[in-house]
Amino acid sequence: MVVRGLGDDGRCPMCGEFEESILHMLVLCEEAKWRLSPLRLEVTEVCESSFKAWCEARVGSSKDESWWALFWNVLWSIWLCRNHWVFNQKRTEVQEVVERAFRASLEYRDAQDRLSVGERLGKGLKAWQRPSDETLKVNVDAVVFDTGQVGYGGVVRDASGEVMVACCGQVDGGYEADVAEALAASLVLNVVWEAGIRHIIMESVCLKLIAHLKSAKVETTSFGDLVFDILGLASRFSSISFSHVGRDGNKVAHNLAQLSRSFMETRVWIAKVPREVQTFVVSDLCLVE
Repeated sequence: MVVRGLGDDGRCPMCGEFEESILHMLVLCEEAKWRLSPLRLEVTEVCESSFKAWCEARVGSSKDESWWALFWNVLWSIWLCRNHWVFNQKRTEVQEVVERAFRASLEYRDAQDRLSVGERLGKGLKAWQRPSDETLKVNVDAVVFDTGQVGYGGVVRDASGEVMVACCGQVDGGYEADVAEALAASLVLNVVWEAGIRHIIMESVCLKLIAHLKSAKVETTSFGDLVFDILGLASRFSSISFSHVGRDGNKVAHNLAQLSRSFMETRVWIAKVPREVQTFVVSDLCLVE
């Protein structure tokens, strides 16, 4: 800051003991707390004379992309911690610094997963498409209400667009959007199975869910647990595939999920849908004519 004419004290504002430099601020300062990060980097004896050289020396530490994502986010979190003290005179707990870095690295990894999935799967069908004569199409959707509850909806249609089964219901919520979508898919598939349907294509607007189901990727998270349950149920069907669809192609399931707030229990309709949703069924048919 002294170099930039923003002060007359060149000492580190965090420890107040050494001259502030990028290397000291982000690595050497006791307040940097690298030893407490998940990376467990040892910084007590640093031979490099610059921050750039120190980073280059770490190149051989790991080739894992997630390691580097966490590495850069720890640096960013330390920088934010320093600024919070300099400009707001507020200390940031070490645990918060580490957790912020960890959350940011997970968000980065998730964004990269979504990007690569989007390249593989595309943006999803914009309009509802008829299934083949041999299969039925199941559209599922979830809505998280202001109360925290999750509404879910599902509809099964044949190649002519006729509704075979429709359902909706609510469960106690507090879930993230992707977990809610996975939960909706699990609940709807159970209804479909109980209805005796065995050959299906399942569609969802949740790109992450479809990608995990296609690749059979199971994480040790609430979302991963639901993906595992769905894959287990899927194995019981004679044939099943998963497809991503845009919101315009999922309006019937979405409006069934919205309608669930009107009911206290799960509702199932055979060979019809409630009148509040009929317009969207007809609209889908008009678009594919």
